[in-house]
Amino acid sequence: MGNKLKCDFDVMTDKFSWVDENNQHLNSAGEYGDRTVSQLNQRRTEAHCRESLSLMNNLLGGRNCTDSTQCKSMRCEAKQAEDEVKKCVGRIDGESCHDHYDCDAGHFCFQKEEHPYLSTCKKFRASFEQCQTTEECKHFHYCWYGDMTDSPVYFEYLKAKGKSPDKND
Repeated sequence: MGNKLKCDFDVMTDKFSWVDENNQHLNSAGEYGDRTVSQLNQRRTEAHCRESLSLMNNLLGGRNCTDSTQCKSMRCEAKQAEDEVKKCVGRIDGESCHDHYDCDAGHFCFQKEEHPYLSTCKKFRASFEQCQTTEECKHFHYCWYGDMTDSPVYFEYLKAKGKSPDKND
């Protein structure tokens, strides 16, 4: 097969069947029943190997590439001119973005909540920096409230009760 081939069989997608039966829609009396209850219904029963290079498209920032057409950002670059390995380069700090996938590795798409509602890529937040979503945090970190009073839900609760959301109250 070689290194350039990848089998098109993914057990996690629920697109493939696992049984080798031809007549699963037959009932015990040998009559045809509802084929939609069959484990084979609308499932692929064969997988075919194909070149892995054909699967390499829409790659995000930081992934290895050989050509810009493989990258979501359409930018496949080597860090140094003499480097053999190229990587997809997403948008960096301060550049506009639509979602997190537009940004380079180590960055997230920050969306301002006031006019003019600009969205720009920013570097991941460090441990214990304030965040709104887990996508803003470094890898293997998550956005978590220190206590109930850190939660935006708590502030909405206080506002609904007619109280000030100031922590010093």
